[in-house]
Amino acid sequence: MATKSRFNEDFQQARASRMRASTLLAAAVTKRNALQASALEAQSRYDALLTRRGSDLRFVREVRHAWTVYKDAEAALATAEHRVVTAQGELMAAHTRLRRLEDMRREEEDTTSGANRGSHARYSNVRSEGAYDRRNDYYDSRAEYQDSWKQYRDRQQEKNQNGSSRRRSASPQFVPLSTPPAPKKQRANRITLNQIQAWHAACTEAFKDKTAMRAFPEPPTEPCSDLTCASTSRTLKACKCNIKKCFVGRSTLKTDRLQFHPDKFSAVPEDVREQVKKAAGEVFVVVNGMLN
Repeated sequence: MATKSRFNEDFQQARASRMRASTLLAAAVTKRNALQASALEAQSRYDALLTRRGSDLRFVREVRHAWTVYKDAEAALATAEHRVVTAQGELMAAHTRLRRLEDMRREEEDTTSGANRGSHARYSNVRSEGAYDRRNDYYDSRAEYQDSWKQYRDRQQEKNQNGSSRRRSASPQFVPLSTPPAPKKQRANRITLNQIQAWHAACTEAFKDKTAMRAFPEPPTEPCSDLTCASTSRTLKACKCNIKKCFVGRSTLKTDRLQFHPDKFSAVPEDVREQVKKAAGEVFVVVNGMLN
């Protein structure tokens, strides 16, 4: 009776050990996965910072902090991997011990009372010799996990020693402290000399036969910052500043003034005459102002 009681006690302890080892393994795997995600996030943040370039002290501190966070996360992940391997070994040891106890219990149930006494003697001897000692079972059954842990540790050491050249050069002490180039400002559309010459040529061609004119040639335009131009209503799209730029440097301003006088456009068809005269008058006012 005492033998059976002692046997049941060991059996219950083995089941509790297996349940505890299974719980520890699940917790270790969960923590390992979380740390792995944290390590990947830290690595991504560090790599993102390396794509930037800066010389200010705040940027350098930010890079160094990201590097420290990444290395800490990597070390924590290695520790978590070791705990997972240890928990796997403990679970295997608990499985082995429980399986042996179940075999012994079946022998107890199948044998006679005399055989039970023999089984009790064998069981007592096994207990005294330490065959069911928890530590012996643990270290015997997890030999393969020790090997896997050594392999993992060797891989980590090789990774740290033979890291990629990009990772080594990306160390904070080698971060180039150069000022990032300023973005190029997109130049606004400006009036070119070719546009001015083309407009004068179009005017000369249109003014040859005013009876056939249907529209006044539009002068070239460019953005203007003059508030007066922005608030003044006009017929042409070009403001006075744009028109003036089309005549700067010309030696024929007096001739141009006469050419663009509104009275010169009386022969334009009546339906568009007023519109053409207003446009010509806007050019005339600018040229006349340049002569005065």
